[in-house]
Amino acid sequence: MSNYHSFSASVQGTSHVKKKIVMQDASGNFEDEKVKLIALSDGHGDSSCFRSDRGSKLIVDVGIAELKAFAEEMDGKEYELDDEKSREIRVRQLIRRILANWNIEVEKDLENNPVSEEEYKICSDETIRQAYKNGIKQNGIYGATFIAVLLTNTYVFALHQGDGRCLMIDRNGAVTYPIPWDERCQGRNTTSVCNSDAAESTRYYYVRLNEQNRPAAFFVASDGIEDSYRTLELSQCFYKDLCEKLVMEGKEETTKWLLNEQLYKVSSIGSGDDMSVAGVFDIEALKALIPTMQKKYDQLAWEEKARNAKEHLDSMQGKRKYLKKKYEEALTREEKVNSVQTDETKLEAEKARKVALYEELEKAASQIHLLEETLQKLRAHKVKYEKIEAEYKECEQTLHAMEEFGDSRKRFTQELQQISKEYQEYEERYQRYLNAYDTAMAEADRLRNEQNLFKDKEVNKEADAEVTDESAAAKEEKLEKMTVSLEKIEELEDQKNVSDDKNAFDSMTDEEEKAIALQKMAIDDYIKDTQM
Repeated sequence: MSNYHSFSASVQGTSHVKKKIVMQDASGNFEDEKVKLIALSDGHGDSSCFRSDRGSKLIVDVGIAELKAFAEEMDGKEYELDDEKSREIRVRQLIRRILANWNIEVEKDLENNPVSEEEYKICSDETIRQAYKNGIKQNGIYGATFIAVLLTNTYVFALHQGDGRCLMIDRNGAVTYPIPWDERCQGRNTTSVCNSDAAESTRYYYVRLNEQNRPAAFFVASDGIEDSYRTLELSQCFYKDLCEKLVMEGKEETTKWLLNEQLYKVSSIGSGDDMSVAGVFDIEALKALIPTMQKKYDQLAWEEKARNAKEHLDSMQGKRKYLKKKYEEALTREEKVNSVQTDETKLEAEKARKVALYEELEKAASQIHLLEETLQKLRAHKVKYEKIEAEYKECEQTLHAMEEFGDSRKRFTQELQQISKEYQEYEERYQRYLNAYDTAMAEADRLRNEQNLFKDKEVNKEADAEVTDESAAAKEEKLEKMTVSLEKIEELEDQKNVSDDKNAFDSMTDEEEKAIALQKMAIDDYIKDTQM
């Protein structure tokens, strides 16, 4: 039960404020660790129920007290309510206790505050007034409705006598009115806690709770809220706004908002009646439902605005036709006046009337134009809304794809880092080989020059008789080694000229690098010997 909270709020209707009629609604709530309770009553506006404001407050107080006692009594005995016959007996006993205690409180109030002659005059029905004075059915003076909801860990129980509404929102966002409706409540007619058959005609709702059917919220409201909307479905927009406020700002701020702003606003543009609402709600369940509720009821609200604008446009077009007809009649009367009546005063009056009608006609035409523009804007808003809804669905799909891409991107990033590391090592190795190649090419040029000089010296040394055969053989061996080295260097140069690809050096082994180095040393030794 820790997720559930309760609230209640009642305000005086705008028409009651203007007429200086006291607020006849009352509401209340109670909660502890085991139970959440809400109750509401709408005092009758009939002149015969001139103390209905007291009657509504009394039934709310009595109802909450008796429902608390009922919950305590059934604690650990909920199984008795699962049996239909046993439940019917228990519920009817509870209803009779509530009504009996309410009548007791009414009698106490009459005893402590006797009805004055001024109060009796409020009652417009002489027969009823005399019955009151004779002590007959005086509880009718306090006539009111009654709605209450009791929520426990194991079950939910609701009572309803009269009009008003009890609304339930399940965890899927579906809205239902679980308590059976009394068909006698039509228009301004309603049943009451003061009726002789009130105990028998009170309707109720009961269900055993589990993890699947726990409600997201229960709301009870007086008929002033429902009557402020064209249809019962449209009145659900009120509860959508209420749920959004509860989720965003909590019950304390929401209660202030209801008392100081919202309920009075609905009354002023709607029924003008007193406004009362109370609720029990699971804040986490409502959070999950807000996106769904917004899409459903925002669309419904826009459609209603467009409908109202169309009705206003049709009304103005009818008014335009009416004014046009009046204008034409005025023209006809003017012609008749000109032909029959020469009285200048009457003629001027008729002309003035014609001008006024014409101005009114032009004003109506201007209003129609504005309404047509408003209607076009509303239609554009509807198209925009449908587009946004489609984009929203596309974004959901894109978001899913991005989540999958995120995993791939992480994997690709790791691979890229590895490749980058390998490439860096490759660059360093390539630079070493390039330096070795440049050095070898320089040595090759130097050796070619030395070779040419060596050949010249060999020609001269052949004529030198002092040169021994052993020295000549050694030098010949060194010359052969130098020639092989030069050939390998030239082969390396040819490979360089054929392709500048770094992979040519990348394939060179450590043994090959050592061989080149040894060859270079041999060439250097040979050069030293030949220079001696």
